[in-house]
Amino acid sequence: MVLQYQNELLALAAIFLLILIYLGIKQKNKAETDTKAAKKEEALKAEQSGQSTATPQKKIQEKKIQHSVPRHAKITKEDFKIFAGERILLAEDNLINQKVILGVLGDSGIEVVVANDGQEALDILKTDKNFLIILMDAHMPRVDGFEATRAIRHDPQTIISPSLH
Repeated sequence: MVLQYQNELLALAAIFLLILIYLGIKQKNKAETDTKAAKKEEALKAEQSGQSTATPQKKIQEKKIQHSVPRHAKITKEDFKIFAGERILLAEDNLINQKVILGVLGDSGIEVVVANDGQEALDILKTDKNFLIILMDAHMPRVDGFEATRAIRHDPQTIISPSLH
């Protein structure tokens, strides 16, 4: 009976493992944030008391590091709604990855057409070229993402969205 549900059990185990990894990363990031906050507070106290621990050169480097990543708002599911009515071709052989992407884009109004490998994506593009973008996995059975992408770029009839070129 267990063999009958082997794929489902493997998928469930993979999801459980991903959740554990996510929680571990989240905990590590929280610890790093707490450590950085404590260091900043310590440096601020030292600066206020006139006992700065950092050299002027180190302060300049810290400022450069802080501003090297541009500030931005978090991307949410709502942000994808601006693409409502558009179509995406998803070439992905992993069922879990397919479900994740479909879950993220599910309520956005974006139509996602799924191909289970590169060959299936090429077959879809022979009859339907009306896609804003193609999300292509690199490593898939039959035809991988690299080969499928080369075939798409090589064939002028498969140009996806002329307005983007």
